[in-house]
Amino acid sequence: MTDFCDRFSLIANESGPATLEVLKLNEQPRIISLFTSECLEVKTHFIDTGDFRGYLQCNTETEGKCLLCDISQRLETRIILPVYDVETNSIMAMLIPSTVSPSSLGPQLRIEMEKGELDKRYLMVSRKFDKYSVHSAPISDGVEAGETVIAAFLDQVKAGRASLSDVIKRLPNRELFEIPQIERKATALGIRKQDYEPAAVIAIDE
Repeated sequence: MTDFCDRFSLIANESGPATLEVLKLNEQPRIISLFTSECLEVKTHFIDTGDFRGYLQCNTETEGKCLLCDISQRLETRIILPVYDVETNSIMAMLIPSTVSPSSLGPQLRIEMEKGELDKRYLMVSRKFDKYSVHSAPISDGVEAGETVIAAFLDQVKAGRASLSDVIKRLPNRELFEIPQIERKATALGIRKQDYEPAAVIAIDE
């Protein structure tokens, strides 16, 4: 795990039942609460095959090589931060780009974290293309601001029943080869499926 503020210090699988849904941002602001700076940094590839459109985790760390890297699919770093979403009354995963421009999401959230008093205010977050807006709004006195949901999630984390690593799907290289669009790119580049097969274990008689 990584501390969020440390990750954005420059301004310019253990699956479980608590795997989080991704918070999708658009021009309509989502009202959220920040309750932790603990986050997970992952290397990802974006693919759009018709049947699947979204991010997949890079396989280099788990398999030593990645088919998506080998066919020059763009590699991006995403930071996964759990947040409380008012609309759904649930903990959701916010996927944050690693960019550090003034209109990027990460640096703006870091500023809000450093202001403190996050238990007394909501954040209204929106996105238009690659530009993000983050604004603060006070929490009214006596209003339930997700404390029960947040406490339950933190209990799951302590018990090892919550996972950020499963938020972004991972497909083994051999399964990626079953996707026609990816298989055609690989074939055109002379990449073979057997190149990603596990190395055979040879028994040596003593």
